[in-house]
Formats: sequence, structure tokens, C-alpha cells
Amino acid sequence: MTTWSDFRAAAPDLEARAKAILTSTTNCVLGTVRADGSPRLSGIDPFFVDGELHLGSMPDARKADDLRRDP
Repeated sequence: MTTWSDFRAAAPDLEARAKAILTSTTNCVLGTVRADGSPRLSGIDPFFVDGELHLGSMPDARKADDLRRDP
């Protein structure tokens, strides 16, 4: 799985712009794919710890299931 540090190393200008967008609001949307292939949109609160991106989610949330199945 790619980390935020990998992204920063590969594309520092794009990473800086993406981080500015993610930290400018508390209203973000994550798009994932359900097991049947249909899209799912979920509200998220992204945050950074030690320079790495984290997404808050309850362990049994559907978006968490989607990400575990298809990282």
C-alpha cells in the first residue's frame, strides 16, 4: 500500500496541494467501491499524524470494509 510519504517523495508539488485541500476543511468525501462494483461515497475527517494521512472510521463501517477488501 502506498503511504503519504511515498506520495510526497514521488510528487512533492501535488502532495503539497492535496494536503492543503485536505486540511482546509472538515468536510471531505471518500469514494470506494462496494463488493458488487457499485460506488460508495462516505463523509470522512482526514487528519495527519507525523506527516502521514489518516482517515477516521469505525471498524465495522462499510467504507472500512471496502478499503480492507480493495486497498
